[in-house]
Amino acid sequence: MVLCNAGYYGTIAAIRSLGRAGIPVVAADTGLLSPGRSSRYAKSYLISPPFDSPDWSDWLLALGRDGVRRAIYATSDAVSFAIADRREELSSVFDLYQPSLETMMCVLDKGLLHQHARAVGIETPETWFPQFPNEVARTVREVGGLVVAKPRSQLCASSGAKAMLINSAVTQRGDV
Repeated sequence: MVLCNAGYYGTIAAIRSLGRAGIPVVAADTGLLSPGRSSRYAKSYLISPPFDSPDWSDWLLALGRDGVRRAIYATSDAVSFAIADRREELSSVFDLYQPSLETMMCVLDKGLLHQHARAVGIETPETWFPQFPNEVARTVREVGGLVVAKPRSQLCASSGAKAMLINSAVTQRGDV
């Protein structure tokens, strides 16, 4: 099993779980000091290009063509997106459990996820999707109190922050 993004806590958990079950795990990450590298359950460790670069998919295809057919499983949003984006090519050299890019975007994009959840009757919290910074400040002021602000998707979030709290009192002063 190939597990990429070996510095991500979900990947480390998957390395341990699969390794304990006797499944050989190839861990991969962009850095030399990834925590997944030192797991006793990783049979080998590979350094890859960044997951969001076109070179990553090409690197992965080359790995898949090295003669040993493996399964690959995405344990993070970035890897899920990258695999879905080239799913047809990757499925020729890997065993995949990967939905289409269209399906993945319905999960990774909070706006689409919210829309689909409501369409099938799943209750969701009151949610707004402002398009511009001035809409954010106005929405926070209108809602009042503390508001949880999240990016619509984690795909382009380089900080690793999942959300932030915004106090409507701050927006009253014009700080947002």
